[in-house]
Amino acid sequence: HLALEQVNGAEAMAFVHAENERSLAALTGDPRYETFRREAEAILTATDRIAQPYFLGEGVGNFWQDATNPKGVWRRTSLAGYRSDSPQWETLLDIDALSRAEGKDWVFKGADCLAPDETRCLVNLSDGGKDAVVVREFDTTTKAFVDGGFNLPEGKHRIEWLDRGTLLVATDFGAGTLTESGYPYIVKTLERGQTLDQATEVYRGEQADGGYGVSPMVLRNDAGAVIAVLFNRPLDTFRSETWELVDGAPVKLNLPERVSVRGAMGPGAGADARLVFSLDEPWTLNARAFKPGSLVAANLRQLRPADAATQAISNADLLVFAPTDRQSVEDVAVFDDHVVATVLDNVRGRAISFRDRGEFGWPQTALDVPENTSVHLGSASRSSGRVFYNVEGFLTPSTLSLADVASGASQVLKSAPARFDASRDVVEQ
Repeated sequence: HLALEQVNGAEAMAFVHAENERSLAALTGDPRYETFRREAEAILTATDRIAQPYFLGEGVGNFWQDATNPKGVWRRTSLAGYRSDSPQWETLLDIDALSRAEGKDWVFKGADCLAPDETRCLVNLSDGGKDAVVVREFDTTTKAFVDGGFNLPEGKHRIEWLDRGTLLVATDFGAGTLTESGYPYIVKTLERGQTLDQATEVYRGEQADGGYGVSPMVLRNDAGAVIAVLFNRPLDTFRSETWELVDGAPVKLNLPERVSVRGAMGPGAGADARLVFSLDEPWTLNARAFKPGSLVAANLRQLRPADAATQAISNADLLVFAPTDRQSVEDVAVFDDHVVATVLDNVRGRAISFRDRGEFGWPQTALDVPENTSVHLGSASRSSGRVFYNVEGFLTPSTLSLADVASGASQVLKSAPARFDASRDVVEQ
């Protein structure tokens, strides 16, 4: 099967088509198939489904697909407008119209907008839905691509805004700049007006690295100011190293290889900056042991080998949350003085806001989540201290709420309609 390594090769595509036909014949041969297909399609394309929002500047954004716009429209409205029964949406970018105008089969792969005002965004467009994307700078005030703005050719990019005139880019910079698996292992700074071959290298892994390529991370505080610049260097699918850019040079942090960085707590870069992460293996800092699954907030300076010995041990409690044997941390949103997390508690969803009290620990406030449901965090607004979250259950249609992270108070904004009569059913555990 060596020919299958050529992803778009003729033999590989013939194999894909043959296997698809074999699977489709088995599915369509079942007498229940068409009923299930129609029901699933009706739910996925229902016009009364929740338009999932995310914070965008002072309002909210949404990407919406329907029969009129099968490729979708990127749009926005005010938060007050979104709360209403009939929000007045303003189109930012019509992907159907763009595809027709450019003769492309564009698929919208999201937009990364620069905090705090989020008026400049990097729009990711995939031709035909491939993993590789074209990246173009977009201005939400003019609702147009920026003339002479950042414009990256098709590739498997890893990109982060550093500031309005600078990007951190990991991509194919030419011969020898991809791993043996075809992913980038070099990160460079790209200044406005530069081409990729003019970019300046700031981090380099190794060509033999595994995983899915090095990724830059720019961590900011609630005001949008940069706290830290990190690089995640995957060693294989499950293990990675975490590096920080310190005074222009990369420094490997004293973190385990199985860890997930969740964000950083301000107020700004310096002694008070803390990294929030969850552990997938045991870890020790300053002779204190943390078990797998723990959510931790550690001073960045104490994670740097050169600084750790000279830095006084912080009085702040590092342990945000330690799950029991029947709990696991899922989604996490980080603010300067709070951390919000969803927790699976014996397979039941919980959402908790943890307040940073320094040496006095992390008092918890539970968000409103019905019993026997699952909960997932949505977009978070660090500037306003709010977060969207979704709740659903076997008998409970999806519900969208907005929570204030400081008080824990929440309000239901939208609920999907029930798709079947659940009045005679019950969920127990």
